[in-house]
Amino acid sequence: MCTEGLQRKLERVRTVNQASIMEQLANAQLVAPAQTERRVGNEYVEPATDLERRLARLWQEALGVSQIGAEDDFFDLGGNSLVAVQLASRIRDAFQIELPLPTLFERSTVRALAEVVEAAVLKRVESMSEAEAEGLLAAIAPPA
Repeated sequence: MCTEGLQRKLERVRTVNQASIMEQLANAQLVAPAQTERRVGNEYVEPATDLERRLARLWQEALGVSQIGAEDDFFDLGGNSLVAVQLASRIRDAFQIELPLPTLFERSTVRALAEVVEAAVLKRVESMSEAEAEGLLAAIAPPA
């Protein structure tokens, strides 16, 4: 028996879809995890570019791991689907690009993800005027 009535329940459920769930998860204010030491089987590889370093910092914030290497795997570092949703949202905001969530699962190292982010930024910049491109690049440049 449905105490709220079938019609009312259907109306409430109708607004729930994958996009709304993803938005709610991305906007969820979770307590930042305590910083833990890096515990993965591979050796630490220093991020080589500004983009890799910036992505590594975003991963550090999302995963609560104190040191993220360019070749560390998201899942080996403790990543899961909820963290992936939040991280994808942060990357979209930081670089003003579209980043499908499956990309984090398919390109699960900082270095591999940096290639995707760079390609997305370049594709976006190619369709802009020079002034628009300069504005975008200034907006996404790493803080000094």
